[in-house]
Amino acid sequence: MKITPIMNKLNALLNTPDLEHTARIVGAHTRDRKLHPVKMLYSFVATSGGGGGGRMAAVLRDMEARYGVKVDRSSFYKRMAPEFAKFVHHVAEMVAWNYEREAHPALKEKLKAFRDVFAYDSTTIALRRALAKEFSASKTTDRAGVKLHAAASLRTGSLIAQKRTAERVHDARAMDLDGELEDVLLLLDRAYCGHRAFQAIANEGGHFVTRLKKTTNPHVTDPETGEASAQRFDDWLAQGSTPMGQPVDVDVELRIGKVAPGEKATLSARIVGVVRQEPDGRMHYWWYLTNLAREDYEPDVIAAFYKLRWSVELLWKHLKQEFRLADIEALAPHNVQMLIDVAALSYLLSLAVMHATTTETERKKLSVGMWARSFPYTLPKLVAFLDATDRRVKAGLAEEFRGHVLSLGKDPNLKRRLAAEKKRWSGNSAVAAVG
Repeated sequence: MKITPIMNKLNALLNTPDLEHTARIVGAHTRDRKLHPVKMLYSFVATSGGGGGGRMAAVLRDMEARYGVKVDRSSFYKRMAPEFAKFVHHVAEMVAWNYEREAHPALKEKLKAFRDVFAYDSTTIALRRALAKEFSASKTTDRAGVKLHAAASLRTGSLIAQKRTAERVHDARAMDLDGELEDVLLLLDRAYCGHRAFQAIANEGGHFVTRLKKTTNPHVTDPETGEASAQRFDDWLAQGSTPMGQPVDVDVELRIGKVAPGEKATLSARIVGVVRQEPDGRMHYWWYLTNLAREDYEPDVIAAFYKLRWSVELLWKHLKQEFRLADIEALAPHNVQMLIDVAALSYLLSLAVMHATTTETERKKLSVGMWARSFPYTLPKLVAFLDATDRRVKAGLAEEFRGHVLSLGKDPNLKRRLAAEKKRWSGNSAVAAVG
């Protein structure tokens, strides 16, 4: 790849003049000060991939080393006002919308039918006890914890429909489905399962796949009339309607209960059963509930779709381990949200660097896990690139980025790598000789 296109892509990730304009709009930058909001944001990003020491202490050290700004912690906390938190949130949303990632390689043809795929889940973050009143962990303790609910977009890698609640709030009460869901596939954890949620997704033109809860026992639809019968799914299954070992695929009708005028009180769906074999040889079913059409998505595809939900689990893991999401020492609720946004923003920027510096063929040799090894290296270098004004300095940093990313795709076993290279070169020579 040529360096100039790489530099252009990296420059577009965070444009300093645009950030300053955003800071003024939200009230985070009213006059020139030592603690400029853009510099503060850059230092938060630069220290997001590092471990050890307090979060705020790391940011202050970075600002002093990078910009020569030396202030005490009390002055720094005063600048971390709600306006700065709002500024960070706007930047995180902007990067999430601008960053595009290729479609998930697995099930590529089947996934083309969807505008996006959301894997919805939550993660819990422990907070300081002083926040127990706002973010209570339970009724019986004085611990504090925040629960972050979000959907991971398989298309962009970003966090969609973020919502934070106290740790004690049940997932089903926190699900936020506001937004455009038409032609979107939602992969839901069972904690978020609810007939009203399914109806809301279907009403927006969306689709869902989830594991079937043991307490869900809907009415089976009569295949001849297309109407719900009096027979429940558990009774239908007990009759042995499907031979053991064969996939199960049956239409059911979900009762919604009390509904608003003009809304349907029922929702058509499918229960799909896919056989799994235990290590001891025993066979059992994994059950799924979905509103995807039978003629387009057979049971094995439904099961494969649900496996993609693991992407959100990996996202939480990376945010906590590499981006200090679990290291929140803030005492103000708005700063809790700000640090969550910083972690998400830093994660997206790291992935964007990988995509800006590699070709599609080169990225096939990389995984997010491999790339995670370089997060502490990537973020400070990215901030150095954004701060630089000399084109030659920027070009040198861009070349460093590319060389570092490509090195991640190499086999760590030197003998095996050299043997592969020797085989490849000898093959090319043979082809040349034949030609």
